[in-house]
Amino acid sequence: MFGHRNKESALEWWENVGSKLSESDISDAFNNATPKQLKKAVKEAKKAASETPKDFRVWFILGICYGKLEMFRSAIDALEHAAQIDPKHPIAWSLLGYAYHQINQVAFAIEAFKQAISINSKDAASLNNLGNIYVRTRQFTKAIELLERATHIAPEYTLAWFNLGVSYIGADQIHLAKEVHGRLKALDPALANVFFTKGGLS
Repeated sequence: MFGHRNKESALEWWENVGSKLSESDISDAFNNATPKQLKKAVKEAKKAASETPKDFRVWFILGICYGKLEMFRSAIDALEHAAQIDPKHPIAWSLLGYAYHQINQVAFAIEAFKQAISINSKDAASLNNLGNIYVRTRQFTKAIELLERATHIAPEYTLAWFNLGVSYIGADQIHLAKEVHGRLKALDPALANVFFTKGGLS
C-alpha cells in the first residue's frame, strides 16, 4: 500500500493498488502506519494526483496521510480538492471538519461537519465532533441534540456518551448526567471514573 516497484510509475501504482480500495479500506490501511510509511504514501499519492488530478481517492489519501502526520493545513488543502471533486462524500467533509478544528478554525469546522451530517444523517462521528465543538463553546442545547443522536446511532460510542454527559452537566440536567455515568460504567469504567470525578457528580 505504501510504495511501488522501482519501475512502476505513480499512475501504475495507483491503478494497481490505490484505486482498488474503498474509502473505509483506505482509512484502515493507514491506521497503524509509521510516519515513514505515511510520508512515502504522500509522495506516491502526490505523483498520482499530478497524473490523475480528478481522482477523488488520490486527494482523499493525501488528506488522511497529512492528517495522521498532523500536517493539518496540508490535509485541508487535499480534502478540499476531494470535496470539490465529490461534494456529496460525507467522509471527506467529516475529515475536513476535523482538520479545521485542529487548527482552531472553528467556524469552518462547524460548516464542514454540518455538510457531512446533511449528506449522511447517521454519521455518528460528525455528530459527536460537532457536538463537542458546541460543548466547548457552551452551546449545550445544540450539543445535547447532536450527541443524543450520536449515542442513539452508535450506542457503544463512549466518547459521544462522555460529551453528552458533559453537556447535561453544562445544561444543569444532573439527573441525566448521572444516567450517562451509569452507561459509561458499563462501557468504559476508566472513562466513567474520569467523568464522575471531573463532572463533580460525587
